[in-house]
Amino acid sequence: MLKNLTNTLLLFSFAVFCPLSAADPSIEASTPQVDTSESTADAEGIAFFESKIRPVLIARCYGCHSADADEIEGGLLLDTREGIRRGGDVGPAVVPRDLHGSLLLESIRYESLEMPPDEQLDKSVIDDFTKWISMGAPDPRDGKSMTAPKANIDLEKGRQHWAYVPVVTPDVPSPDDAGGTANWCRSDIDRFILSGLHQADLQPVGDAGPMQLLRRIYYDLNGLPPTPDQISTFQSAYRNNADAAIESVIDELLASREFGERWGRHWLDLARYAESNGGASNYLVPLAPRYRDYVISAFEHDKPYDKFVREQLAGDLLPAGSDIERNEQLIATAFLSLGLKDMTIRDQHRFRMSIAQEQIDVFGRAFLGQTFACAECHDHKFDPISTEDYYALAGIFYSSQPLVGIQDKHTGYVFELATLAGHEAMFKGDNYAEFRHLQTKKRNSYSRLRSKKHELLNKAGLSKASQKEQSQYLSSNPAIDHLAKQLEEATAKMDDFYQRFAEEIPRSLIAIRDIEMPTDVAVHLRGEASDLGEIAPRGFPKVLVNDATPEINRDQSGRLELANWIASQDNALTARVMVNRIWLHLFGAGLVDSPDNFGTTGQPPSNPALLDHLAGRFVAHKWSVKSMIREIMLSHVYSLDSNHNDHAYQRDPANRLHWRMNRRRLDSDSLLDSVQLVSGKLQRGPPPERLAIFAQEDQRLKSFNISGWRKPTQNRRTVYQPLFRSFVPADWSVFDFPDPELLRGQRDTSTVPTQALYFMNSPYIVEHSKNMAKLLMDEAKSSDASHLATQAYLRVLTRYPTQTEFEQCREFLTDFVADDQQSSREQAFAAFCQTLFASAEFRYVY
Repeated sequence: MLKNLTNTLLLFSFAVFCPLSAADPSIEASTPQVDTSESTADAEGIAFFESKIRPVLIARCYGCHSADADEIEGGLLLDTREGIRRGGDVGPAVVPRDLHGSLLLESIRYESLEMPPDEQLDKSVIDDFTKWISMGAPDPRDGKSMTAPKANIDLEKGRQHWAYVPVVTPDVPSPDDAGGTANWCRSDIDRFILSGLHQADLQPVGDAGPMQLLRRIYYDLNGLPPTPDQISTFQSAYRNNADAAIESVIDELLASREFGERWGRHWLDLARYAESNGGASNYLVPLAPRYRDYVISAFEHDKPYDKFVREQLAGDLLPAGSDIERNEQLIATAFLSLGLKDMTIRDQHRFRMSIAQEQIDVFGRAFLGQTFACAECHDHKFDPISTEDYYALAGIFYSSQPLVGIQDKHTGYVFELATLAGHEAMFKGDNYAEFRHLQTKKRNSYSRLRSKKHELLNKAGLSKASQKEQSQYLSSNPAIDHLAKQLEEATAKMDDFYQRFAEEIPRSLIAIRDIEMPTDVAVHLRGEASDLGEIAPRGFPKVLVNDATPEINRDQSGRLELANWIASQDNALTARVMVNRIWLHLFGAGLVDSPDNFGTTGQPPSNPALLDHLAGRFVAHKWSVKSMIREIMLSHVYSLDSNHNDHAYQRDPANRLHWRMNRRRLDSDSLLDSVQLVSGKLQRGPPPERLAIFAQEDQRLKSFNISGWRKPTQNRRTVYQPLFRSFVPADWSVFDFPDPELLRGQRDTSTVPTQALYFMNSPYIVEHSKNMAKLLMDEAKSSDASHLATQAYLRVLTRYPTQTEFEQCREFLTDFVADDQQSSREQAFAAFCQTLFASAEFRYVY
């Protein structure tokens, strides 16, 4: 009989895995390398404040609550960080991370005071303030806030900022030969790293072991652990020629579909990818997965990054040699179309400008590492970007129309779908109107039927009767029969529409296109659409313009010139930003610690010469992401161990100089995918195209049976799972899956008790632990503890168990298997497998 597994599971996990932490003080010391740096989180929060919060404060609050107001109402100043937190006569306006104690939130919700008094803020704006306070109310404002635009931005001084200076290939350093360290270098990357270490009087730690390195390579390139067969193959090759074995496995993984899935997911974080629109009206976007698959394919087939950039910004304006190429380029432009659209904005101009604002923010941070959105209502407070620059960019996106297949119910603004090359246009606004009409008719029929049922059951005193009794009573009622037939008729009409729509969908896609008459937009003073200044001709931020910058074609939106400008080798930012992202995903931290912000509020590079060296190599190798990854992974610095060193830690606690490899917690994707792989349940490759999503009864996500809808793809990798704005699955969120409403170049990495509890109690982990136990016992056709332990450790931790661990495993299984029943053995071994999943060693890459 199986004894108290829960308590013993805890004891066993503590006995086996806690010594790993206790024996190695570097685990505690390495916390700065495991968690996302505070500077990165601050940069993200400040960007959110500048784009979402400050414009509202200036436009709707500063008139009565700033130093420039004629009379300061209620003693409340909202134009400084100190003022908004100190509050006024009735208490603090904002208390970071305290929604109940922040009176500002109470006021804009009209729960006590009603502010602004003239008209309540839109729900989406209130939601932004709620999110901002929950983030800790990041606020860069010191002293008196500037309500008027700055004058005379010094462009020449601005161009001296390190990120704007043209990339110049630096000389490769020649580290001195002290201690024979020069022989340590395998590539020029190592020479730059070693030079930086020597300047700080540091030495690199030793190398990672072969199994440790293999696990690192697999997770970095495809987000999954190696199988026992792959481990065995690598070990044999490593014994013959270690360098060749490492090179071979890197090449093999770079060529795999899984590489595209892993690195495509990194890009989808930047593209704020989701399959719903977001906001108060959270409509589904049924064709979004085609963009996801485009991204995965681009990384799998090593599409040159400059081409990747051009296609996402202006694929509809690029020449195409075939219908296949045309369709691929159109699908790529979904990058600009998939963002949040606030359907509660009733004014069409404001609505279109809100879309342009979101697009400016995303393209600027994703491709250039620039927070352009901060200049919407005032000149950028920190970077040499003016409001004129902002609205010059805004005109480009204002002149572009998203095509996503949904409609603004307030303004009638219709988002059509684009049409695949070689087909006639099918999905237009009238199709959408028909769908909404039929959907409303069916929902009303259902509501009438449900209300009548409740009415009759209450009158008959059967509201708490059994289902069988209620059905027998209702089946003989003519009113119910009549309403049921109405519902049946409405359902049949909906089914017919779904069938017709399903036939049209394959001919359609999400994309973007120029409007018929591209136009410039006026500067919105203080960000207000009702207070317009001078027209800003479409163009690019002046501080980044050089002799190679193209002129805007006034007959088009300007997206083509924007794409060519960004993807040019003459643009100082593009290559730097991308190679920094590659470095980040291989080392856990970028050479620039703020990957989405290369402006003056971001972090300077830890090794500027190495960053420029990599940027130059990236362009020289025709913008090949795979070549860049391969070159970095074959360097010596990549193969370092993650061991602690007191001297190095004292001098460089954040490991910015790379004296060792950072220890990294696996992200949610890798954790959940690995559990499925090890249990034998993971289905490789993409699922069939999920057209049925549009056939749900109600497009508002609150009405969906989300968990039920996930079932068709539940055994696929997480990158293929449905992802909706405002609904991130709890088992993803606990491991810091990013909010899909926001661009995120570097995921947060928290370490909280709920993560350990998840591995102890989650039905997902329990189920897959059982699957793994059964799989291994069936394969082995034996319950021998040593054999089972070996297979479990190889699959979960990519290593062999120690002798002590063998003995503990045998003792654990013997203790709980009181007889020879197969079920008893499987339960015991499932508990053992769960302890491996629950270990820190599984959750981290060393």
